[in-house]
Amino acid sequence: MKLSRKNITMKVLSKFIENNLDKIENVETKSNQIIFKTTEGIKKVKIRTSRNYNEDENDNVYLWASFASKEPDEDYDYMTIICSDDIEKAIILTKEELKQHYALEAKKKKNGEIDFELYPQFIGRKCIDARVHSHKEPIDITKYVNNYIF
Repeated sequence: MKLSRKNITMKVLSKFIENNLDKIENVETKSNQIIFKTTEGIKKVKIRTSRNYNEDENDNVYLWASFASKEPDEDYDYMTIICSDDIEKAIILTKEELKQHYALEAKKKKNGEIDFELYPQFIGRKCIDARVHSHKEPIDITKYVNNYIF
């Protein structure tokens, strides 16, 4: 079942609250952003949705996220890339983790430009970014799956 933007925001909100209840003091939501006032300061969460699809009728889940080159520098603390069909398929990276991900050699095209597309593939218990260049290995991003902890 495809969820509406509001439903996705509320589900992401509930996951962050569930995992950080002792730290959260107040919450504000906007269309694709959640702002938490915590004991550690303000935490801004940006939400990006992707649809769930499979290739060749296999059981693996694939998402797609494309970022503008300036987007990793925007005003947020956490980027959530979530499947609009399955709330359990989510990648949560801090702003710094996202920048580090795009600084990897495997994310550079032959002309030296950075490829700002992310292709999370959920394969069993692992998740990889399969959008890599120059015959590089896919990047293991399993540690970012459903990581709703501040």
